[in-house]
Amino acid sequence: MKEQEYEILNWLLAGEEYLKESHKLVQCHFNEGKSYLTRPTILLFAYFLENTLKAGIIKIKNLNESKTFKHLKRELFEDAGYIDLNKSELDQIEFLSEVIIWGKYPKKGINDNGEKISSISSESIKTYSNQTVIFNDPFNFKNLNIFSKKVVKHVSESILTGLEKENEIYFLD
Repeated sequence: MKEQEYEILNWLLAGEEYLKESHKLVQCHFNEGKSYLTRPTILLFAYFLENTLKAGIIKIKNLNESKTFKHLKRELFEDAGYIDLNKSELDQIEFLSEVIIWGKYPKKGINDNGEKISSISSESIKTYSNQTVIFNDPFNFKNLNIFSKKVVKHVSESILTGLEKENEIYFLD
């Protein structure tokens, strides 16, 4: 494999690790009968998407390493060539961006009393925040999963383009 392909694979493997751990936490929440997800669950999911996009950017921009130090924001999606974002997807990006920037802290100082922290469209995700819970509607996580599958498909197609046949095995899973 080329150096660039190793770099892409490393970003994808790190993203996969975040996704697996997020999935474990989701299972715990549902097994415990909780109707909400906690900060770490969504934070890990957001890291998964961020790393996946960075892997795609390395390929698209023909880099040998990630020079992309942006967090999960609209610009990161655009840099990865994912530009046809609808309002619901933009709301999800806004929410995940908020989680990546502020989710590691006990509270932001605003929106910490159960107030709505995201968005304005009629299709917007229902997101509330207090000191431990930032995402209280499991249906929203379903929407995030649907959106992430579209992003992963887009990035996968970018990465597989021009890849030597013998190296595809490393990237197909």
